[in-house]
Amino acid sequence: MALVQRTIKLKKTAKTNFCPYFYGFVPLIGCIFGVNFVLCHLVNKPVIMIQNRWTKYIRSLVLGLSVLFFPLLVIGQNRPNIIVILSDDGGYEDFGCYGGTDVHTPHIDHLAQQGVLFRSAYATASVCAPSRAGLLTGRYQQRFGFEHNISKLPAEGVKMEDIGMDVSVKTIGDQLRYNGYKTIAIGKWHQGDYEPYFPLNRGFDHFFGFIGGHRSYFGIERQKVNDEYVLYDDRKVVSEREITYLTEDLTNKALGYIDRYKSEPFFIYLSYNAVHTPMEATYRSYQKYAHVTDTLRRTYLAMLDDMDTGIGRIVDRLKQQGLYENTMIFFLNDNGAATNNGADNGILRGLKGSKWEGGIVSARRTTGQLIS
Repeated sequence: MALVQRTIKLKKTAKTNFCPYFYGFVPLIGCIFGVNFVLCHLVNKPVIMIQNRWTKYIRSLVLGLSVLFFPLLVIGQNRPNIIVILSDDGGYEDFGCYGGTDVHTPHIDHLAQQGVLFRSAYATASVCAPSRAGLLTGRYQQRFGFEHNISKLPAEGVKMEDIGMDVSVKTIGDQLRYNGYKTIAIGKWHQGDYEPYFPLNRGFDHFFGFIGGHRSYFGIERQKVNDEYVLYDDRKVVSEREITYLTEDLTNKALGYIDRYKSEPFFIYLSYNAVHTPMEATYRSYQKYAHVTDTLRRTYLAMLDDMDTGIGRIVDRLKQQGLYENTMIFFLNDNGAATNNGADNGILRGLKGSKWEGGIVSARRTTGQLIS
């Protein structure tokens, strides 16, 4: 898939919370810059040789004051909220903004129309776990030994507890939390099954999701649920009876955090497991595509439709809370279309797991305001 980011414009109405001392220094700095400009201009004229000595001192003063007070201006600005929405195993041409005609994705398409649409965006891997590791760390995952999906058959001398995203590598959650953001991970994690790799230990203040690579979209009807399928709300295990349809549940949790942290900067990593297997759709959306005769393709389109609806709800909530104009939204897919979920890569050769473009070209869009 490709990436969509909502290109953000800095809100004209956004208040800038300067340090109170800043106001007293504005005239002083202005005067110093003005005087320095005049003297620098005159210094180039040999008739005023005496200015050289004073120019040196004034330049030093201006530099010192600039270094001292510029951070006050930057720190006081409203920092943008950031939402990264990741879909799973989507096809390159399964979105209207990429030419798809089978599915109805108005909300994702709107992000593309309002922001930047990438047509040659590449994932760092053709399968889920390493691609996500690259996204979360900003590094090629091969540099810290995470170039494959998590295996249940470790090599000789390696324990299962050793398999996961290297704990010595900082994540985007670590970096943003250090810079004053509330950090939230929602959905599929797939970065290690053991405690050191748990999202709350990897830079995130909150986690609502499961640690494995896939799970049912509905509650699992058996007494013992495998560890990688368990749904967590931070450290609390969510009862399978509370799960309605996972795509909707993940969206609802994101909405809750938007409401909760509307007064402070937040980063939400919303990692839908849609449209990964198992292929399970809501009856409502499945009926919407009754004209599609291939049942696998029909289920896939219904699942994608449900995810698009969730994204629309998130955008609506941001607008209701007055946060939309100060939020950067990125939508992307982890890798190319899978072979078993009914996705369509269109003109791209290859599928998930291959190094052809069908495996690593990712649909991406961004929306938000460009901050300068």
